[in-house]
Amino acid sequence: MEELTVAWRSEGYLEEKKSEFFSFLVPSKSLADFEGFISELRQKNREMCHFCSAVRLRSPTLVERASDDGEPSGTAGRPILNVLQRKNLINCGIVVMRKFGGTLLGTGGLTRAYSEAAQSCVLSAKTGRMVPFSMMKGTIGYKEWAKIEKLVREYDKSPQTSFGENIQVSFLVREDKVNNILMLLKEVLGGEEPFSPIERRMIFESI
Repeated sequence: MEELTVAWRSEGYLEEKKSEFFSFLVPSKSLADFEGFISELRQKNREMCHFCSAVRLRSPTLVERASDDGEPSGTAGRPILNVLQRKNLINCGIVVMRKFGGTLLGTGGLTRAYSEAAQSCVLSAKTGRMVPFSMMKGTIGYKEWAKIEKLVREYDKSPQTSFGENIQVSFLVREDKVNNILMLLKEVLGGEEPFSPIERRMIFESI
């Protein structure tokens, strides 16, 4: 199953016997990044009694963490982590903060509530994959640019250009398409090879 991730925060909500569960799915680059988000939630929501969470990070080995944050062992962090695992989401985490409603839910009720709250923020998320791109850069004459501009824009709709005596051009191409565009450019330019990859970038593509 393909590993997916998210690029933006999404939120969810569940009410169970007057207890309210607010859930957040957030992209995370590291454990410190994720823990910083939890700390921020705690500071802004002091009326909440629990901030349960789970996170999965690929760097390059898979790291998983889950926290019950004071709830009975296994009733919060593990159900939240299970939601991430079922969707095979990485480099992101879920936090579910609870506002107690006065009625104890029991271990089964807590497990179900935290699982459903976690699912609610995943359902509202836009998931996708991180795709490797290469930043191509080169200097080319005005006549040559007129020949290849349309081709370049088929790969990158908004290439960066700087006009002077010649034109400096930078554009992004999917890593698996680099050899293809270099071959096409060489063909159009009669053997010239003014462009080369200078930087690798990971870019989010929704599915």
